[in-house]
Amino acid sequence: MYCVCSLGRECSQNATLDDEKEVKVKHENSSSGGGYFTDYAKYRAAKLKSDSTPAHSTSAGAPTITTLVFEESEGRSTSEPSSPFLDRDSVSIAESNVTCLEIRDSLAKKYYYRVFDEDLDEYASFEPVKIHNSGQRGTVPADLSGSLHRVAPAKFEVGNYRMRHFFDGLAMVYSFTIEQGTVQFHSKYIESEAYTKAMSTNCILHSGFGTVRFPDPCKNIFSRYFSYFSDDRITDNPSVNLLPCEDALLAITETKYWTKLDPKTLTTTEKRIDMSRLISVATPAHPHIDAEGNFYNFGTLYGGRPSYYLSKIPPRLDVITNNEGPKPDEDKPQPEILAKIFGQFKAFPTYFHSFAMSENYHALVEQPLGMNVLKLMTMKVTRKSVQEAMEWYPTIKARFRLVNRKTNEEVAQLFTADPFFVFHHINAYEEEDHLIIDLCGYSDPSIIDAFYLKNLDPESGLSRFRLVNRKTNEEVAQLFTADPFFVFHHINAYEEEDHLIIDLCGYSDPSIIDAFYLKNLDPESGLFSDEVFPEHTLPEVRRYVLPLKPTSDAISRKENLITVERFRNRMEARYDMTDGSIHCTFIVIGKPGLELPRINYASYNGKKYQYVYCWGSFAGKHSYRNAVVKVDMESGTEVAWRGSHTQYPSEPVFVPLASAGNDEDSGVVLTAVTDVGQGKPDFLLILDAKTMVELARAEVPTDVNVPFGLHGLFTS
Repeated sequence: MYCVCSLGRECSQNATLDDEKEVKVKHENSSSGGGYFTDYAKYRAAKLKSDSTPAHSTSAGAPTITTLVFEESEGRSTSEPSSPFLDRDSVSIAESNVTCLEIRDSLAKKYYYRVFDEDLDEYASFEPVKIHNSGQRGTVPADLSGSLHRVAPAKFEVGNYRMRHFFDGLAMVYSFTIEQGTVQFHSKYIESEAYTKAMSTNCILHSGFGTVRFPDPCKNIFSRYFSYFSDDRITDNPSVNLLPCEDALLAITETKYWTKLDPKTLTTTEKRIDMSRLISVATPAHPHIDAEGNFYNFGTLYGGRPSYYLSKIPPRLDVITNNEGPKPDEDKPQPEILAKIFGQFKAFPTYFHSFAMSENYHALVEQPLGMNVLKLMTMKVTRKSVQEAMEWYPTIKARFRLVNRKTNEEVAQLFTADPFFVFHHINAYEEEDHLIIDLCGYSDPSIIDAFYLKNLDPESGLSRFRLVNRKTNEEVAQLFTADPFFVFHHINAYEEEDHLIIDLCGYSDPSIIDAFYLKNLDPESGLFSDEVFPEHTLPEVRRYVLPLKPTSDAISRKENLITVERFRNRMEARYDMTDGSIHCTFIVIGKPGLELPRINYASYNGKKYQYVYCWGSFAGKHSYRNAVVKVDMESGTEVAWRGSHTQYPSEPVFVPLASAGNDEDSGVVLTAVTDVGQGKPDFLLILDAKTMVELARAEVPTDVNVPFGLHGLFTS
């Protein structure tokens, strides 16, 4: 006789499972999936793979009658991960016309502990790594010479403290240097102030995107108190992107501090370079670079009414690294503020990670994800993170703010779109008085929460069954777990042949609670509609077309203002009389789940182009995974390199090669691949940019881990 308590994901996140023996749980779904059941599950990170009879689909909002059979097992059960891009290794067993899932070694678990739990060592050897040529598919191109530099969050634990968010990991820079057919690998932690102080004090002293700093043990109580009101704890941990500047690399994040690196040794040569002397306090990590090497970027100023400053910084280390500021009498180009745009709302500046630049326009998306200035001002005292100061307003339109590059004045006409979230822009170009903007768009910003380490951890989301013996009134020592689920109502429980059978009405997540808000029960919104239970948010390659010179006649007749024929029948832009804006729809090109886009930037940024290369590792219906994908933006066709189920590629970087021709896609695509298979090496993958066929791979030693990075660049 037992009493049963099932703890869902929210209850189990703070529990420690490592030292407890677990039992595998088999699920038997009695529902046939009829009625209003759908074949997706809101916010579930990965769909189950079936090698024989497929498992019944479950809805995010629709319950299934589930039987849980507990039995003793030698192995450990692991959960389906909450991460949007991890999968698990599962086997499906058909028994008596029902599908039973028995989880074996979890790829998600391997990936999580490889990337987030293992302390990565620096790799200082400059010995060539093993080159594996892909047989009949060719070798390393003879004229491919240079270095692929990447930066990555790499250290997530300091002493007894742990980072909360993936973006906050202490940064490591690494490089694959290619010369005369050989490849060398080198990695090194970036010695930012955030890193050096963390190492010397064994605790986290700088707040990050989702992680709150701890009090400095070297300060007394009064010093600690006053430090709450200073900016000396703004992080300079440059874990996001790299920029080329003269003979150096600049590592950057989304704060005002940049870091200078030696591209050959990867040594940190100058840290905490305060860019607020030249630009605003907060800047996106993706400035644009013109043919002369100038950096263009938007920065946010929070004082008074929030505003966005467009700046231009020349590629001069003497200017960028001069903490006293540039000398006014120099004849060389100086940093300058080109334009100022006031934000839409007071105390609510928008968050942006990138922007678009065409030949004649800068385009900033003022998306309805903003920073609550009051929360930002008080977060040092309230001990809240930057991410916790973000607020999403799904009823507010996204706004395209355009700045004319010739006049540096904002375009008077306002363009809007239905609310969306964007990390990365792909490209923007002009055609027949229209501005075409391509980006990786999301329907909401839930992807940010997905990168909290607790959500990336495949074991943090386990549901736990707590049993109490009714005779002894003591808890059963054995721990039982299951894939994460939510339950309102249990049906029954009984014992049979030393097994406890529990029947309940289970949901894949608790979104059913939100469904019973009266606004959602309104028949016009539709209970169990896609609006109430959307598919897990995946990025889409979206194209927006903004008509720059609409005619007054077309506006008065309320016509579609897009006149380019190949776009006119696929999307709309119509004048909105209520606010004077032109409201634009979009089209989706290719499958969902593509991110970290790269193009032939040097030759085609701001110009009409055809190809984009994307990272495809999201789990979701119809999406790519373990893949690098080339998308034809004109035809919508895709071609992909697919790795094995243990291989996770990173951002693809296009490198043009003269030997490959003069086409837009004449060159190679480079990506670093993390392989979580037992004894499998990580490697640099070299692909033919036209065909996406593997040319070669350079494998690092199996005792060396290549961190999963966000962005990088190739220097020759």
